[in-house]
Amino acid sequence: MKIAVFGAAGMVGRRVVAEALARGHSLTAVTRDPDRAAPFPEAVALCRGDATAPEEVAAIAARQDLVIAATRPREGREAELVAAARGLLEGAARSATRLILVGGAGSLTAPGGKTLLVDDPRFVPAAWRPIALAGCRQLELCLAERRA
Repeated sequence: MKIAVFGAAGMVGRRVVAEALARGHSLTAVTRDPDRAAPFPEAVALCRGDATAPEEVAAIAARQDLVIAATRPREGREAELVAAARGLLEGAARSATRLILVGGAGSLTAPGGKTLLVDDPRFVPAAWRPIALAGCRQLELCLAERRA
């Protein structure tokens, strides 16, 4: 299977790439700045791409069987997570390529079933709350897209 991984240079993206390679898939690692990415195994094709740009996502996705998105913005730029999800959803739809979007755990229910993890400081400390909230908005966008 041919798989493109957006956010391939990040913590989760690198693990996705390694697992897919171990399973014998053909991989394209998509990053915003390939020159700054740590080296990938020789079998991985490296590609520049912007997850927030649907036309770029569509062009890359059109050559793949599957797109996996493991993007995460830098601290202070959490709103970019939703912009990336929007670009990925639209680009994958344009290319008719299946998309798997890695999300966060903030939208899960805390023990007791009444509170989301994002709202429970035992699970999400204040420093992590902005990215957890962005992850919740990312999920909301995906659910709205599914209903449309």
